[in-house]
Amino acid sequence: MVDAEHISAVVWKLAPSDITFLFDECHRCFYEKIRNNLKRPSTPFPGVFSKMDSMQKRLFSGCSPKEFSDTLPGGEIRGGFRVESIAFGIPGRKSNVRFSGATDTVLAFDDGTFGVADFKTAEPRESHIPFYGRQLHAYALCLENPVPGKTMCSPVTRLGLLCLEPVEMRPSVEFAGEYVYRTIPTWQDIPRDDELFMEFLTEVVELLESPEPPKPSENCGWCTYRGV
Repeated sequence: MVDAEHISAVVWKLAPSDITFLFDECHRCFYEKIRNNLKRPSTPFPGVFSKMDSMQKRLFSGCSPKEFSDTLPGGEIRGGFRVESIAFGIPGRKSNVRFSGATDTVLAFDDGTFGVADFKTAEPRESHIPFYGRQLHAYALCLENPVPGKTMCSPVTRLGLLCLEPVEMRPSVEFAGEYVYRTIPTWQDIPRDDELFMEFLTEVVELLESPEPPKPSENCGWCTYRGV
């Protein structure tokens, strides 16, 4: 439990995925996990999506981003790795934040700049921009401002989603009796806006600094189960 009188000494450790998924699903669960280390029970990720994600990464690893989309600069699509940032001050708040997680994919461009991206087995949608933008902005800050011992990739000039939505299933021309999915690779650009991201973090930290937890989401099954 965090002592409210010593909130100014706190550095909140945030996972980029938590400020995307958990924060969006239930503010109460987010608050309890970060502030009080009360975590939801883990649920397994569907195996089929894990397999598809692994195959996508293996296929494009080492390729030029231009092979995925001609809207991207030349360079190399690299694998993901663990990242951790230094602590950041948040305007108007007493406490600070730092990020720790694992990137999905880093793009190294020929001009010496970098991109950070996620593979998605889905079609591009406008709603993806503000939602996944939180996670990708956090990764960008980690790559540009790592703690000692972690890899620096700076500057990060592109954020986006490598979308691979299945559009058709057809017989394989190579292997008799087998079938393949066809997909059209699409790059969904997410504009980098550090000022807007900092405004979002201000909202996050204001929530965490509150001495009382927020109300649970109406659709949160875990809060319903706990009776809060």
